Amino acid sequence: MAEEITFEKWESLSEEEQRKIEATWNPYTDGYWQNLLTQATEKFKREFSKVSQVVGVTCGTYHGGTLIIGVTLNLPLGERLKEIPSRFAGFHVQQFWSSKRVP
Repeated sequence: MAEEITFEKWESLSEEEQRKIEATWNPYTDGYWQNLLTQATEKFKREFSKVSQVVGVTCGTYHGGTLIIGVTLNLPLGERLKEIPSRFAGFHVQQFWSSKRVP
């Protein structure tokens, strides 16, 4: 599927279909996928920004060209929140820490 798709269509696809489409994207260039990621991030913020220990939500390109929703946590380095899914609205979710404090 090379044509631009809407966020609603993107969300309706299976994870397998999303991954096939995502494999055709160049995350280092502008494309409709940036709009999909932005919309997914805004939806994520609405659903998870009030979760305890979440201090920020952003999006971008992670190592190896993976488009991600990034969640910054106020937790000791390495701790993760179980309430935060590993994928959301078709994108990988990466948890980060606001400091390097250790437990």
